Amino acid sequence: MRRSVWLGLGAVALTSVVIVFAASVYFHIEPLPSADQTREAERHRHAERLRDIPSLKNLPAIEPMKIEQALILEQIGGLVPGKPEGSKPWRPPDEASHFVPEMDFRVEYVAEKDDNTPAVIVQVQQFPNDAWPLYFAKWSPNPGFLREENPDLVLTRVRKFKNRVVMDRQFRFPDETGKLWFFWPSGNNLVNITYASKAVEEEFLRRYLEKYPSSL
Repeated sequence: MRRSVWLGLGAVALTSVVIVFAASVYFHIEPLPSADQTREAERHRHAERLRDIPSLKNLPAIEPMKIEQALILEQIGGLVPGKPEGSKPWRPPDEASHFVPEMDFRVEYVAEKDDNTPAVIVQVQQFPNDAWPLYFAKWSPNPGFLREENPDLVLTRVRKFKNRVVMDRQFRFPDETGKLWFFWPSGNNLVNITYASKAVEEEFLRRYLEKYPSSL
């Protein structure tokens, strides 16, 4: 009796192994990378990101936009703009720290009855040339946030209103709380739209893509 029970358990275990193996073959399931493989992939991505950094030599001067040119300062999707923040002064590039000159424009859109909590934040960054917006579109406007992780895990190119933009879900949780980030290059500009609530009012994407068509 005991022998038959052990034989039965062995048959079940063997069957499970066969099923798992067959499933892995059918669905092309690959084994998880080792710690050494993970570190090597991180080193490779870090080296690739450094190679991608555009040159800081002979950059043309930025012709700064006026704040009312850079931002849409009117109601969008039932939200009204708060006080816009102007650009910071232009500074020469710092090749040692890879600092690139830029001009920043930012505005928060809020519900009229609640002007304390921003629902949508828009930032437009103006660079000396189009190489820098393309670089940040690939590696995120804040590459340090990725911590050398694979950008493909959190950055996804999606189509919005006949344009390709980057969707960043690294600060969005499964229950759709947290921040959802869209950004894209447009010539010398990088446009960032952050949704701070669950609701995603795509009218912001439509209006800003009309103003700044994507270069992706």
